[in-house]
Amino acid sequence: MLSATQHAAVTSDAARPLQILAGPGSGKTRVLTSRVAHLVRDSAAPIAPERCVVVTFTNRAANEMRATPAATGGSTTATPASAISP
Repeated sequence: MLSATQHAAVTSDAARPLQILAGPGSGKTRVLTSRVAHLVRDSAAPIAPERCVVVTFTNRAANEMRATPAATGGSTTATPASAISP
């Protein structure tokens, strides 16, 4: 269950980038995965999962996002940051 603030972030305008800043244990990863799922499945103009870029700075959050197929519309394809050249 998302709080009102989290829900607002998940359903905010898809045409604008979204940055989530919050303390530990506040549900950032849940918001990110819910946002991607919303953009892929539920928004007025769905976005193809391969066009979504989600950045996180911890391996734990990245692993949680990879393990959440709903975040990518059922796909578990993800490119780890270590595979991206600067």
